[in-house]
Amino acid sequence: MASNHTPAYGLNQWSLDDNFVMEDFNTDNRNIEQALLELKAALPKFQSGSYVGTGTGGAGTPNSLTFDFEPKLVILVQETKQSDNMAPTVCIRGMTQMVSAGDPGNYPEFRPEPFYMSWDGNTFSWYATYATYQFNRKDTTYHYMAIG
Repeated sequence: MASNHTPAYGLNQWSLDDNFVMEDFNTDNRNIEQALLELKAALPKFQSGSYVGTGTGGAGTPNSLTFDFEPKLVILVQETKQSDNMAPTVCIRGMTQMVSAGDPGNYPEFRPEPFYMSWDGNTFSWYATYATYQFNRKDTTYHYMAIG
């Protein structure tokens, strides 16, 4: 049996006079496993991907993404070389509405539009009045990243 233990996790430390007992090793392995599981649970989670817009907009046709974890922050980015692309949108859990941040480009009639969000467990949903402001322009690729 070990006569000493490490201060942080209580792992066994033997002196030359100590007898080795298998349960000491098993206890150490359980303690190490538990510490690793706690560390893993505390690390931030990331998930990214992309989708192609369908061209719909409005409360009746929201977009949604479901993640492997509960997202705390979601970033949406439009992939385009068009002059009227949308600026990246950062959505923080708990937010329910913001004003869209589009780039007016050559469109003087551009005006900011409301962007609505909802959070339900691992699912983030959103909509805006028009597909462009909803990050759902037809045949346009969008990228997202979530942090949980």
